[in-house]
Amino acid sequence: MSPKKIALIVLTVFVAVSIGYLVYSETREARPGATEIVEQEKQGEQIASTTALASDEKQAINNIVRVYYFHTTYRCPTCHKIEEYTKNAMLSSFSPEIKKGTIIWKVLNVEEPQNQHFVNDFKLFTKSVVVVDEQKGKQVRWKVLDRTWELVHEQSAFSDYIRSEVKRYLEGA
Repeated sequence: MSPKKIALIVLTVFVAVSIGYLVYSETREARPGATEIVEQEKQGEQIASTTALASDEKQAINNIVRVYYFHTTYRCPTCHKIEEYTKNAMLSSFSPEIKKGTIIWKVLNVEEPQNQHFVNDFKLFTKSVVVVDEQKGKQVRWKVLDRTWELVHEQSAFSDYIRSEVKRYLEGA
C-alpha cells in the first residue's frame, strides 16, 4: 500500500470519528443532576408565589440572588467542569436558599435566541458564571466571576470562590 493511500485512510478515519463525536455530543440527553436543579428552581418559584409566607420570607423573596452559568452550544471538558463545580458548590452550600427561592441557579445556552441578550447585558466574552442581585424584580448589581477559569483545576479553591461571591451577594455586601 502506498503512503498516499495510508494517509487517506487515516484522514478518513479521523474525520469519521470527529463527526461521530460531534453528533454524539449534540444528541446526548441532559447530563445527570440537571433535572434536580431545574426541579429545585421550580420549587423555589412555587414557594415564591405562595401567599401564606411570613413577612420576613416575603422580604427575602423580594431580594433574590441569581447565579447563572452561561455557555455556548459547543462545550469543552473544562466548560463542563466549571458547570459541575458551580452546581456542586451551589447545592452543597445553598440548598435551603434554593428551595426557599432566595437563590435561583440556572444554566443557560447564550446561543439560544431567547438567551442571546445576556451576552450584552453582562458583557460576556466566554463561558461564564454570573451572580446577580435582584431586588423587587429589578437587577441592581451583577458580577462576572472571572476567576473560574483560573481556579477550575483546583476544585476546593474554585468552590470556595463561588461560595464566597454568592454569600457576599446574599448578604447584600
